[in-house]
Amino acid sequence: MIDNNSPKLRVMAVEDNAIDLEFLKHKLFKLTMAYEMTSFTQAEDALFFLQKSLDDPQSNPLPQLFFLDLKLPGESGLELLKKIKSHPEFAKIPVIMMTVSDKIEDLVSTYKHGGTFFMRKPWDEKILQEVLAQLKIWNKI
Repeated sequence: MIDNNSPKLRVMAVEDNAIDLEFLKHKLFKLTMAYEMTSFTQAEDALFFLQKSLDDPQSNPLPQLFFLDLKLPGESGLELLKKIKSHPEFAKIPVIMMTVSDKIEDLVSTYKHGGTFFMRKPWDEKILQEVLAQLKIWNKI
């Protein structure tokens, strides 16, 4: 059950596959998590939004959690991760990298550049629930 008195978690998802994005939204909803999602299909658009968040945090509050697809058109999710983690305002925000890749170098690169978790798609909600619980941002009532 969603606690309507609790503030909603601000989530940013950068995912170019509409089906994967809907799957993520569905899984978060099934976990009864109160969240507001801002989503983008390209890293460049996400960076533009983040800059607006710095310029006007009242109108565009910073996300509290990122979900980034590793493989994006244009700038990759890994490049976006590097930029997020190199900025002092964003560096402490957890980043969950999502991918269909099973390459060990993708896993290593994610953690090397500050990713919080690496999740292979499609993931089941139990794994997502465990990840969110470890981040102490999921509270099922």
